[in-house]
Amino acid sequence: MRYLLSFILFTAGLAVSLSAQKGYKPPVFEDPGRLEKIQAVIPEIERQYLELMEKQHIPGLAYGIVVDGKLIYSKDLG
Repeated sequence: MRYLLSFILFTAGLAVSLSAQKGYKPPVFEDPGRLEKIQAVIPEIERQYLELMEKQHIPGLAYGIVVDGKLIYSKDLG
C-alpha cells in the first residue's frame, strides 16, 4: 500500500510538471540589430574571461555564444 501511494503521488507530480511545460513559449526578440550588438561586446566578454582565469588560476576555458539556437561564436582559452 505504501508503494502504491508513493507511485500515485509521483505520477501526479509528473503529470502536473509535464502539463506546465506545454504552455512554455520561447522569448521573441524584435530588435533587428540584436546580433550586431552581441557581436560588438564579444571582445569584452573575452577580456572578462581572461581576467577571471588569471584571478582564479583557471588553466583552460571554453565557451560559446548561442543566439536564436545558432552558435555565433566559440572560443577556447588557455
